[in-house]
Amino acid sequence: NNEKANFSEEFKFKDGTHRKQEHQLFMPTMEKVVKEAEEVGFRYRDYTDLRSIGYEYQYLLFFVK
Repeated sequence: NNEKANFSEEFKFKDGTHRKQEHQLFMPTMEKVVKEAEEVGFRYRDYTDLRSIGYEYQYLLFFVK
């Protein structure tokens, strides 16, 4: 329900060193993506849910100019 998320990861290497990284992620709603694309001249056609090929909560959105 929140468009923003943080993802933290830590890598530990065989030589004893390590590295930490933090990623800030932003995922707008599909409705917001469609609205913004239409505001700049694209027409929304359809979308495809990628769950059938193992990508849950991921979609392809199709627009025409």
